[in-house]
Amino acid sequence: MINIPPYTPELNACEQIWKYIKDRFEKRSFGSLEHLKEWLNQFVAQMKEETIKSIVSNHNYLNAFLRVFYL
Repeated sequence: MINIPPYTPELNACEQIWKYIKDRFEKRSFGSLEHLKEWLNQFVAQMKEETIKSIVSNHNYLNAFLRVFYL
């Protein structure tokens, strides 16, 4: 088992996806919290599996694996 250090957002798949989403709405404005929720719901529902895989396929995982098993 590989333990992830306490604060490593670059190794946390959820953090990577959240950053991707935030980058797409940070310059937008919404009339209400409900409009933001609707936009976010639609955005996430339309995300393709390939997009999610490309966001979370991180070279840091591979490097950590190689360090552990191929010293």
